[in-house]
Amino acid sequence: MPRPIVLSLGSINADLQFDVQGSLGDGGTVRASGFAQRAGGKAANVAYFTHRLGVPTRLIGRVGDDRFAEIAIGPLKAAELDLGSVGVARDVPTGVAIVAVPKDGTF
Repeated sequence: MPRPIVLSLGSINADLQFDVQGSLGDGGTVRASGFAQRAGGKAANVAYFTHRLGVPTRLIGRVGDDRFAEIAIGPLKAAELDLGSVGVARDVPTGVAIVAVPKDGTF
């Protein structure tokens, strides 16, 4: 019997993560005490973790032809995930998500 494979289709993003102080619900300016650029996107995250679990995995999606593309797919390449079905869309930006992480873990 052939071994099953996970096909993960969807978003491949660069996450811009800010460590914030205070509530995001108050409006106005929120101070950040830290910043990181990380790979993200629901499909990319699923593919990364199923691959790390040893499950054959293929990611299907697109990134743009900008500087955020390498942030989005760099860790996937380093993990030797099958990226044969990840294309580059010319003249289109890579998806970017802004992620706010409060110090106390609550919003």
